[in-house]
Amino acid sequence: MARFILSPRFSSAALLAAVLAGCGGNHTTIDVDDHSAFIPSARISVPLSRQTEAPSEPQNGHAIEIGYTRVTGSSSQSLAAGQESITFGGRTFNAPRDLRYELEYRHAEVHYRFRRFLATSPNLGIEALGGLVNSQLKLSASSQGLGASDKFSSGGIAGGIGAIWKFNPGTSLQTRYSIFVASDTRGNRAELFAVQALARNASIRGGYTWWYVRAEPLDASDVAVRFRGPAVSLDVMF
Repeated sequence: MARFILSPRFSSAALLAAVLAGCGGNHTTIDVDDHSAFIPSARISVPLSRQTEAPSEPQNGHAIEIGYTRVTGSSSQSLAAGQESITFGGRTFNAPRDLRYELEYRHAEVHYRFRRFLATSPNLGIEALGGLVNSQLKLSASSQGLGASDKFSSGGIAGGIGAIWKFNPGTSLQTRYSIFVASDTRGNRAELFAVQALARNASIRGGYTWWYVRAEPLDASDVAVRFRGPAVSLDVMF
């Protein structure tokens, strides 16, 4: 009779694969997509270098920037027959079914920011920023009398780049792309704003913002949240 002898390395790998297979499971990703959200925010800037213009006018230099955004929204998702279940907040939603989501997202950040306007094009500037972020995502799911909720709240790091076009000292067009990585969530944001100075130390921004936030809890469905829509912000500069 033939005898097959497994090497210790092969046996250990097979055992590990079996353990992981027994502990893991396939879940459908929770897909939350709100394309009509209203996104308000506020921002405070404190300069770290000497200013040559009014604080509300974008200019060269270093600064500390503090920002806060809070968004509420809703979305829905359909699970087709035969699709993997959604596991969320200690509940399992089996297919087929329709789910309704309600979300609240809070985003606080503290950045070091550097801006520089080009010598050859004084109305065109670039900026880079990096710092700390606190990301809080609250999400609830409901379907056919079954409901669940969960919260993902953690701190992490963030960074971004941007560009500024000045039309005159008090009016500009600003765009920015930023990313963040926290222990419970990660994501990115793209924004385009028209900015108008209201006074020496204040301005108003209006435009459009797109956000993506993702959470990957253990033994549950991943959560992918996208919200985008018109945005407005009040900026205070010192």
